[in-house]
Amino acid sequence: MYLNLPELGVIPLAKRVSQLGRVTLELEPAIVAEAFRATSASIVFSAGKSKGGKVLVVTSPERGAGKSTVVSNLGIGLGVINRRVLIIGGDIRKPRLHNIFNLPNAAGLCELLLSDEPIADLNLDAAIQKTNVPHLFVLPCGKPDMSV
Repeated sequence: MYLNLPELGVIPLAKRVSQLGRVTLELEPAIVAEAFRATSASIVFSAGKSKGGKVLVVTSPERGAGKSTVVSNLGIGLGVINRRVLIIGGDIRKPRLHNIFNLPNAAGLCELLLSDEPIADLNLDAAIQKTNVPHLFVLPCGKPDMSV
């Protein structure tokens, strides 16, 4: 434990697990789905009796490391056990979360961050989208304005 942080779970490497990020729902392959469910439970129990929300950041130093797969499957795992989850898509180079959950990407995080409006005046309900997974919502990346 180099960082002195608890391990919340171990996800085995599986080829093509990210196929639309629905491993947890479809139970294919079963060992990977179970690993995501166990990690989701570990996240819930790590909060203890805290009533507040929990923020998790999933990142890696390189593309293609499985961030979208991990985030979408943990979101699904937490959503199906009645935890409210908001996944925020922050990958402006290659946004994928909207594809994983079959959502439009017309508006999202980029538009909110680039807006001149005060945060209180922004329509967050228009940007945050409900998925077909209970209790799971996504704020997609949106369309980054690379001219800035």
